[in-house]
Amino acid sequence: MAKKLFKEKQQLRYSLYSGLCLFFVLLLLKNVVEDFISGAPIGHQLITVLLIVVLGFSVWLLSQLKLETTVSRKGISFRMFPWQKRKVRIYWENVKSVELVQTPVVSQWHGGNIAFNGEKRFSLTGRNGVHITTNNGHSYFIGTQRLEDMASAIRNVYGQHNGLAEEQGTFK
Repeated sequence: MAKKLFKEKQQLRYSLYSGLCLFFVLLLLKNVVEDFISGAPIGHQLITVLLIVVLGFSVWLLSQLKLETTVSRKGISFRMFPWQKRKVRIYWENVKSVELVQTPVVSQWHGGNIAFNGEKRFSLTGRNGVHITTNNGHSYFIGTQRLEDMASAIRNVYGQHNGLAEEQGTFK
């Protein structure tokens, strides 16, 4: 097993979103109780209960979202659970270019965090991370909350492994 130079586990935590969803669930529950007491048609109550279940399931699913990233001397691996059951490994010999991407917090809200050119995007932190292009043309964006640590680990091994220097533009 290769020595891990960088390892990060991220989990999606949006308390504002969770609080807003909880507010709507409580509002819908209040409506179900009022409908039950007033003797409203059962179909109306079932639709409201279905909305509660869907909203609750979406909050639960988002709370389970995790991104695990590892940089080692062999390559970079990542897994976004529950969407991916197994880690994706990209070996350094298969990497054509690596680019450091850092965007200000404000720009993450105006559409600058969308994926471009068929890029496969794995991020819970907006558009801060590394963009990797492989030799076979695949493009990945891997987000991180510790951008400088990840960049340092990649700089440490990427140029050495491929015999490439940073001055050649392989790592920006």
